[in-house]
Amino acid sequence: MNLPPPLRAARGALRLASGLCAAGLACMSSDAWAQARSEDRVAAESLFTDARRLMQAGDYEQACPKLEASRRLEPGLGTTLNLGDCYEKIGRTASAWGEFRSAAAEAQKAGDSVRKATALARAAALEPRLSRLQINVTDPSVTLLRNGQELSPAVIGNAIPVDPGRYRLEARAPGKLSWTDEVLVEGESATVAVHVPALADDTAAAQALPSTGVAPEPAAAEEPSHASQTLAWVLGGVGVASVATGATFALLASSNWSKAEDGCTDLPYDCSSDAVGRADDASTQATIANVAFIVGGAALGTSLVLFLTSSDDPASTELAITPASISLRGRF
Repeated sequence: MNLPPPLRAARGALRLASGLCAAGLACMSSDAWAQARSEDRVAAESLFTDARRLMQAGDYEQACPKLEASRRLEPGLGTTLNLGDCYEKIGRTASAWGEFRSAAAEAQKAGDSVRKATALARAAALEPRLSRLQINVTDPSVTLLRNGQELSPAVIGNAIPVDPGRYRLEARAPGKLSWTDEVLVEGESATVAVHVPALADDTAAAQALPSTGVAPEPAAAEEPSHASQTLAWVLGGVGVASVATGATFALLASSNWSKAEDGCTDLPYDCSSDAVGRADDASTQATIANVAFIVGGAALGTSLVLFLTSSDDPASTELAITPASISLRGRF
């Protein structure tokens, strides 16, 4: 049966209102995002201005962190170039070289040939001065850390540019004792090579294991089963409650729809306002009923599967399906 025109109009109005509401929320979200971006730009510009003032005063140690913070808020080619310059002034030659290389790539994308050439020239001038650290390992499967940061296997065995300074190296592997060392990389064009020896076995950990020759039994083997059964009972309760809710709303929908039909002398064209309201209520209640039935069916089905798969004695659980019913028998 076709719905009365007033009801269709009401539904159309509801959809339109929902659409306008969603559009309003989207606009609000867009406005909030734009405001946050504007605030980031203001903060980034302020930090950049402070950094430039400090650099002009020769205080590069204070200027570099401000440039770093400014770029995190608002990346820009000018900030990258200034950061490279700042790093070079405080002796962080490898970091400066990396920033100038990045600036050249940014300028290439922006079509800025002048700043691209400047960045490449600065990087080329730094390259002969770079200090390098080469780490060689006996066992390539070890995990290698430098100042607490894990290194990619790709850098192992290669002389990688690093800023001059002191570095703490650590090598780890399961069942092995960790190896640590501290190296000092200093002097322009210096290359420091470090060899990581084969890691010794962790005998203390091996001695702590049981020596009976019998593998320890897994603890609390029945716990997963009990947990699954508990979850099954919970889902079963949710399923029953959802089905009951669906049945209640289905009855309400049926009642309201019958009353709506009584209020229409010529379906679907001539209906009282009360009939339209009851038809609308019936539609809403039917939707709730359908959702509740779906949720309840899914919960009951999952509960049934958990009961069948979590039984301590699978043979004690029996599922009987007949044309008229579904029954579950067993010990839980």
